[in-house]
Amino acid sequence: MGFVFETLLATSKNPRSTVGTITEIYDYLRLLYARIGLQKCYQCHQNISKQSSQKIIDNILKFPNRSKLYIMSPVIKQQKGEHKNLIQNLLSQGFVRARINNKIVNLINQAGGKAISLPGHKKSLIEVTPLEKEMGFVGKPKKIKIKIIKNILKKNYIPIIASLGFKGKKVFNINADTVAGELASSLSATRFYFITNIKGVMDKNNKLIKEITPKKAKELIKKNIIKGGMIPKVETCLNAVKKSAKAAVILDGRSPKLLLKEIFTKRGVGTLIGKK
Repeated sequence: MGFVFETLLATSKNPRSTVGTITEIYDYLRLLYARIGLQKCYQCHQNISKQSSQKIIDNILKFPNRSKLYIMSPVIKQQKGEHKNLIQNLLSQGFVRARINNKIVNLINQAGGKAISLPGHKKSLIEVTPLEKEMGFVGKPKKIKIKIIKNILKKNYIPIIASLGFKGKKVFNINADTVAGELASSLSATRFYFITNIKGVMDKNNKLIKEITPKKAKELIKKNIIKGGMIPKVETCLNAVKKSAKAAVILDGRSPKLLLKEIFTKRGVGTLIGKK
């Protein structure tokens, strides 16, 4: 089967107009291949077809239990440049890995730090107490082997701890917020920085509360001003303050240089929860 495309050359003497009509062939070919071609993955050679969200979820659930899954989305595509601030921006948003030039890399290492992955269920790091059976393999921290983390910190490594735990030979999921708070308490941290994707605790007028006491925070939870996913974050901070931290701070990871602003400015950039 053959196809013929007729391209009309522009009468203008401007060479750009001539190039413009000729290069439009590419758009026609791309549309043609998309409609009549059979799309395949260039690596595994399997057919590629459009899938609904539910179909994608169903396919993911077919993977064996405990399979590792990466969900990726392009950030930069067909753009030249060094993109020096990109890694720092991604780190501030909570991302720890990225695929750069087809290689999975640790963003902290790319930024000049020394990071090490530490799954909570390995080396008996985090022992859990299982929650309700209806929730499946979900638990809360019971005991954390802090010596492992301290040894890593002594070597100037940054531990990236996955929120998993163990009970016997079984692996349990743990709420990441809860793990962070328990780690801060177990390490006797003097200040707990909770970096998330919100500005901090908001009042009933949706304005940022710069500083709040544990008593006031509990009142706002009862009044449903602090609600939804913010409740476990605040409760984690309250627990850290109760046990060892002098204060806990909820920070917006999307803000550039947020830790420098929080530490070296008087007002800070998030919500500080103190002991009193």
